[in-house]
Amino acid sequence: MYTHFLLLQRRQTKHNTDQSTSETILSLGKLAFKGLKEKNLLFTEEDLTSCGTDVTKAAVFSGLLTRIKRENHELYKQNMFCFVHQSIQEFMAALHVFHSFTNKGENVFTESTSATSDLTASEFYKKAVDKAFEDEHGDWDMFLRFLVGLSLESNQDLLQDLIDKSEKHKDASKEAAEYIKKKIRENNSDPDKNLNLFFCLNELNDDSLVQEIKNYLNSEEKPFETFSASQWSALNFVLLTSDENLEVFDLKKYLKSEKVLLGMMPVVKVSKSTLLSWCELSEESCNGLTSSVLTKPSSNLTVLDLSHNDLMDAGVMRLADGLKNVNCKLETLKLAGCQVTERGCISLAEAIEFNRVSSLKHLDLSYNHPGDKGMRALNAIVEDPNKKLETVK
Repeated sequence: MYTHFLLLQRRQTKHNTDQSTSETILSLGKLAFKGLKEKNLLFTEEDLTSCGTDVTKAAVFSGLLTRIKRENHELYKQNMFCFVHQSIQEFMAALHVFHSFTNKGENVFTESTSATSDLTASEFYKKAVDKAFEDEHGDWDMFLRFLVGLSLESNQDLLQDLIDKSEKHKDASKEAAEYIKKKIRENNSDPDKNLNLFFCLNELNDDSLVQEIKNYLNSEEKPFETFSASQWSALNFVLLTSDENLEVFDLKKYLKSEKVLLGMMPVVKVSKSTLLSWCELSEESCNGLTSSVLTKPSSNLTVLDLSHNDLMDAGVMRLADGLKNVNCKLETLKLAGCQVTERGCISLAEAIEFNRVSSLKHLDLSYNHPGDKGMRALNAIVEDPNKKLETVK
């Protein structure tokens, strides 16, 4: 899709300028890669010039790069530039890296400017996968999807005016897919990383791991308790890319198990309502929900029902850590019958008080033991006119 979009931009500009557009496109790719390395989304005219981009020529590619006028801004009088969307920048950066390797024999991932013509395409993709996988914040995830997609012959045919077709890539896409599957099997700690690698496999038209999960879902046998980390990632990928409505996540639909919940956190994160009552959960589930969902800016979760699980004060205090986070979007939290005492209730009240932008409106603590101090702390929050909290049971 992005390749066709680039070709459309190029076709439109040919009617507006007599200059070759290839050099401008490739210089924009260099600019995009520079920004990705430096975690920069805004560029000055000097940034464009340093990457060999003529500002006048770049202006005709308004579908890729746009100018931000700041004449009225006190600190920034000069014009600034940015790509029209971050994914456009990531695609252009991947195009630059692919072109540098294919046409010039250079691996721009390294600091050295010397040619690396002896580097095989397979090694090149492995280095790219490792770079994205090792980044803690996922800044290279979309870039990697675009880069492995460019390894396919179909995309290289579309970009033949920009990229030399090379024998280097003949079997590289298959080898890249095998290396990605190896990384998925070895990673037992970060499901989000594995999820991105599944998107990369999708770009490479490899669905071997996904097909295994689809077969499980279509059969009566659902051995979730014995799933490996790679199988959990495959299950999350299948659900996230399916037509299934994920607004409500009900753990009982799969299996009432803490292990299953922890394995499906990426699905919980995109749901608006998560139903976990009577599912035999403990403090460990609260740890997972806080670190993987409540504190993530990408989370959609607004309703969380954990009623009638033995969370105890320790688990509820961990949830309170999530409520303190400015990224938490919870509006309803149900903790009925979770063996919460005065200590846990006070922690919840302090968390709501701490987060000045807390969105929590409804808190259910029925069938617990808040004690007098816990009741007073919670009532004080309800009566605070600056808080959105409307009801506490």
